[in-house]
Amino acid sequence: MPDKTIQVNLAWRFERIFLRKANIELHEAPEVFDMKWQPNVDMNIHGRFHKLAEQRFDVSLEMKLTCKNLDKLAFELDLHQSALVIVNKDQDPDEVKRILAVEATNALFPYTREAVDNLVLRMSLPPMMLAHFNFDKVFEEGERQLKAQVGQQADRVLPSSDEVLN
Repeated sequence: MPDKTIQVNLAWRFERIFLRKANIELHEAPEVFDMKWQPNVDMNIHGRFHKLAEQRFDVSLEMKLTCKNLDKLAFELDLHQSALVIVNKDQDPDEVKRILAVEATNALFPYTREAVDNLVLRMSLPPMMLAHFNFDKVFEEGERQLKAQVGQQADRVLPSSDEVLN
């Protein structure tokens, strides 16, 4: 029986995944090791992307963590997990934006979480075990806000129906 070749047409794929930036600073060491560990973590996370070539994009997931333990600054971490992403040429521009802002960043998040845990463990602290982040929800909210802003600007720029009729 001859072998059958199945061709899969993916919407996008990673070409390469890499750690672009990792800065950590452990404060109050070595005293922090003797304290009871009750962390309070402030996390800021942003996804960014820009076009490199026709179908090739640089996507980054940037995370900043500030961890306090018993009201004392324990550590600060700034990490940029990045990837080169190839998008199928058949995708329309709106779908490309969604792929980069949602799907690629969702796929990068486990690498980011692993890098964070690795760095925190190297500081001799318990791992963070970050919960998954919903990039789809953030993207949809951003799109709604953008449409609302564009609508408000259009309302200010366009004359009212009374002005047009008079």
